[in-house]
Amino acid sequence: MEFLTLKNEILRIRGLGFIESKTNKGHDGAIGKTFEDLLGIKENNSRDPDYLGFEIKTQKQISKGPITLFSRAPNSPSKAMRMLRDTFGDYRDDRFPNKKKLFTSVFASRWSEVYGVNDMKLNLNHSQKRIELIIKKNKSLFEVPIYWNYKDIEIGLKKIDKLIVVKADKKNRRK
Repeated sequence: MEFLTLKNEILRIRGLGFIESKTNKGHDGAIGKTFEDLLGIKENNSRDPDYLGFEIKTQKQISKGPITLFSRAPNSPSKAMRMLRDTFGDYRDDRFPNKKKLFTSVFASRWSEVYGVNDMKLNLNHSQKRIELIIKKNKSLFEVPIYWNYKDIEIGLKKIDKLIVVKADKKNRRK
């Protein structure tokens, strides 16, 4: 019943034709925010699914990039995200020239090269029930243990038990 309700809402919104985003124009998240507004969902950072038990992800039709299913900061060390950004990030955003950013995808099956300097890989440590981030900084192993507990990953997976991906076209308007 919930799926049918969601499907009908998606078809209703699709029938509206092109809808101009009211927020975040041209930025990541504009499509998702617009779609949630049309569904009557208030902006939130809930660990629960978005609508009627379904997690909704949106993406530009032309995008070939991955979709982030959920985000979790590492359990250890404390303030790991800040430490990772400050240690391995780079100045890559002209809008914020004095602020480091770290963008990468990391896999368990292979090393990922990060900004041509560092390599990162995930290790599934079943005995300690955690996912470890292994980093080679300038070809030397980075010694700070960084990991996520399986239990916290399972919490994130519950959110995407029922997943809907909505693709949208992007229209550029010339002034």
